[in-house]
Amino acid sequence: MNGPEDQLLAALELAHSQAARGPCASSAAFSLAAGGSGDFGKALIAAISTLGGKHGPITGARQVIYRGAWPGIPVPGWGNSFYRKGDPSFFPVEEFLKVHYLGHWDLLTDQTFQVRTNTGKPHLVPNAAAYTAVVAQILDMDLGTELALFVRCRLSAWAKLFKENNG
Repeated sequence: MNGPEDQLLAALELAHSQAARGPCASSAAFSLAAGGSGDFGKALIAAISTLGGKHGPITGARQVIYRGAWPGIPVPGWGNSFYRKGDPSFFPVEEFLKVHYLGHWDLLTDQTFQVRTNTGKPHLVPNAAAYTAVVAQILDMDLGTELALFVRCRLSAWAKLFKENNG
């Protein structure tokens, strides 16, 4: 334990816990449901229900990065309405990838160049879905199961939000 994969997973969990405290559709849905129902399970369902379409399209991002699948615009895993230069919560994950998983980092940066070129939007940056997709690939998760990793990484932040909303 505590090898590079464990350290990467810890960095991703920390990034998600910080990102979940900022402007984020899944956390907003969680907070509303937690405040309205007082039920953690219902709040969790609300948060998960926001993922996979426009928000948190992790499987789509993984297909873009590792299979070259091009679904059109918007591109799953790129773009952030709140952070035009990228979500700073994920900068430590970037640095870890550069040091320990350079091949994956190079592929992500190559795809970022392709996304910017193909969309004509030079400001697009990888987002939480893209970083989660890369870690899912490194952990050798089956395609289509990335949502579990995203949720795992957000759970501690959502639990804190629940406590704040429900004392």
